[in-house]
Amino acid sequence: MTHPKRAGWRHVTVEALAVSDRSGDGVMLFSKTGDKLACLQEVGGYYADASATRRCQVPVVSLDDYVDAAGLSRMDLIKIDVQGAELFVLRGMSRALRQLRPIVIAEITGEEMFHQAHELLSAYGYRISCLEQFPVPGTADQRYRNILGIPTPEGTRITTDR
Repeated sequence: MTHPKRAGWRHVTVEALAVSDRSGDGVMLFSKTGDKLACLQEVGGYYADASATRRCQVPVVSLDDYVDAAGLSRMDLIKIDVQGAELFVLRGMSRALRQLRPIVIAEITGEEMFHQAHELLSAYGYRISCLEQFPVPGTADQRYRNILGIPTPEGTRITTDR
C-alpha cells in the first residue's frame, strides 16, 4: 500500500495512534496468524486472548479529543474498520457526529453490534444503509456488514429499515 503522502494526498494525515472511546495509553495485541490484524487489549476484539503473539504500549485517543487537539473544523468522511471495536470509536466521537457531521463508513460484525451502531448513529440524526454483508468465516449465523451513515440535514433522530 502506498503511503498517502507519496500518493499525493496532501489532505491525509497518518498518525501512530490507536482510536477508542477514551484517551490515554493502551496495549495493542497483534495476531499470530500473520494477517496484520490487531486490537486494543482493553477493548477486546478478535485477538484479545491467547492468540496474540506480540503486545506493545500505544497512545490511545478518542476522535473528539483528536479533533480538539488538531483544531479540526471539518471532517467529511471517516472509515472505521477496527476489528470489533467500532462501537468504542463511535462513542469516542460523539461531538464530531453532532457538530462536524461526517459521512461514516464502518465494518460491523454481528447482529448485536449492528443494532447498537444503528441505534447510536440514528440518535445523532444519521440515516443508515447496509452497503454489503457477508458471512464471518467459521460461524453459522454471524455476518460482517459494511454500513454507510449519512447525516440528515436536520440532524434529527430518524428510524430506517435495517
